[in-house]
Order: sequence, then structure tokens, then C-alpha cells
Amino acid sequence: MQLTQKELADAIGVTSQQIQKYEAGINGVSLQLLIKICDTLHCNVEYFIDKIGLSDVSAHSSISNNLEDELLLAFRNIKKLKIKIVILELVKSISD
Repeated sequence: MQLTQKELADAIGVTSQQIQKYEAGINGVSLQLLIKICDTLHCNVEYFIDKIGLSDVSAHSSISNNLEDELLLAFRNIKKLKIKIVILELVKSISD
């Protein structure tokens, strides 16, 4: 999906100047905002991770990778951003 910076900014609740700063790498993007951007653009977070060369970060066993893949696939299929955020917060809270 192609949007102008202004259209994306309006959709996610930031200014178009902020979008420019994200694109230029001047400001970082929180995970919650990245999920919102991906929902708006109808893409996966991996799209942006692949762009910066971090797609092969995990060096865990194949069993662990399979579990992570299953979790990620199920997470991607969730359509509502609010539910994704709740799940993210739950996982973060139990991972300590």
C-alpha cells in the first residue's frame, strides 16, 4: 500500500515531519508505533527488519525457532492492533 508521508502520519497520529525523521533514521520508532505503521501499510514488521539487515539475528536451536515462527505467524494473523498490543505486553511481562 502506498501512502504519502502526510497520509501515513495522519493514519498513525504523528506529524509528517516525524515520518521524515523516522525515514531518515534521525528518530527511532517504538514497537507499538511500528506495529501501527505495519497495520496501516498492510505489511509485516519483518518488512522493515529485512530492510536494515536484521533478519538472521536469532541463533537459537531449530525447535526454539519453530516455536518462534509459530508464535509470529499466529501474531501476524491477528487483525486488531489493540489485541496485538495486549499480547505483546503479556509476553513482555512473563518473559522476565
